[in-house]
Order: sequence, then C-alpha cells, then structure tokens
Amino acid sequence: SNKVRNQALADQLESIQQNTRDEKFKGYQLAKDLAMIEQKKEITEKIVQQQEITPNPEPTEEVGGIPVDSDYVIFVIDTSGSMRDKWEHVKRIIDDVLKMHPKVLGFQILNDNGIYLKNKGAWISDHQSQRRLAILQTNTWFPISNSNPFEGIQEALKTYARPGRKLSIYVFGDDFSSLKFDDTALAISALNRDSTSSRKLSRIHGVGFATSSAINYKNVDGGAATFSILMSAVSRENNGTYLSLSK
Repeated sequence: SNKVRNQALADQLESIQQNTRDEKFKGYQLAKDLAMIEQKKEITEKIVQQQEITPNPEPTEEVGGIPVDSDYVIFVIDTSGSMRDKWEHVKRIIDDVLKMHPKVLGFQILNDNGIYLKNKGAWISDHQSQRRLAILQTNTWFPISNSNPFEGIQEALKTYARPGRKLSIYVFGDDFSSLKFDDTALAISALNRDSTSSRKLSRIHGVGFATSSAINYKNVDGGAATFSILMSAVSRENNGTYLSLSK
C-alpha cells in the first residue's frame, strides 16, 4: 500500500540522514584530533627552541645555575587542583629556594591570581619559625586559581619592586591557560622595567612542575609544556632561570 511504501521511504531517508550525521561527526573528530596533534607538535618544537637560557651578563653568586643575590624573595604559585596534587613537592621547593639565598630579609607568597597567603603588602620575616609556619599554612590555603601567573607577577612587581631593591620572583606552575605567550611575556617585561633607567626591577625565575620530563608527541604534558614556553621566555628576558622539575 501507499502507506507502507511511504513509511519505507521515510525509514530509508532517516537512515541516510543518520549516516550523513555520523560521517560529519567522524570528520569533525578527525579534524579535532589532527589539530590537537599539530598543537602538541608546535609546543614541543617551541620547548626545544628555548632550552638554552641566555646567560646573565652581570657576575653573581649562583646555586645550581640560579642567581641567589637577592635580599627579598616572592613566590607566585599556581594553586589549581593539579598543583595541589604536588603540594608536598611545592613546599619542599619553597624551603629549598629560601635556604639557597644567603641573606633573605623578607619573603612573600602569592598565588597566580595575586591572592596573598598572609601579610598583604608586607613581608614575612625569614626566621626559621616564621618560614616553617608560612609553609605549614599553605596546607589550608585554597585561593581561586586560573592557571595564569600574570596577575600574581603583576601584583608582586607593582607592590614590591623598587629601584635598588634586590628582589627575586619565583613563579611555580604546571599550566598556562591563556596561551597568549607573546602578549603575556611582553607585558611582564614592561612591568619589570625601571621607567628612568630601563633596568630590570626584579629577577623572575620559573619553576615548572611537570609530571613527565619526556619530550615527545605521546608523552608530552600539555599543561606543563605551555607553562614552560611562557616562563622560559619570561625568565630569559628578566635575568632569571627556568627549571623544569619532574615528580
């Protein structure tokens, strides 16, 4: 009957439309996968290009290649969930960095969004008891994080950087969500310049908490790679050093 034939044609049309939708979805997934592979390839190539750190032209005391001539130290730390998973490691590195510097008159801890652990706008004294207490207090410190260190670096420079003050900023992270590498690096360099002499106001170091040090398409840690690209450039342009730490 016509009704049966019409239903059969309708079923056939629906089947064709569903197959078309399936093919389009497969094409979309393939394009998405190829784009991701290409992005990882670009990230890997940029990391390889930035492995060499430009040496600091001024002679200075160094520990493990890191200049430790500063009187004041600021930590800008990504407090996102992935970093909280590495928090015992983060705390050890905070302590190690402070021990590396022969004379620390004061230090401060901010997160990547510029939120303070305590003593906003002031310094935490680097006495043994104060250092231990501050590091312990980070266990219950859960400020909002967007895995972009720009706001934290900006707050540190605007509040604490002064001509003649020996200051180092250590930026800890495992991701850079913005992906605006050039714009962010240029903005940080501009903030870190003395308007009268054009000299850098602070050393800026990067410490990447990668889950894997492998540099290949299968094992590259995408988040850590983006942080590495940004902070390698920022460290190089601001008299600092970039270190990548594996678990």
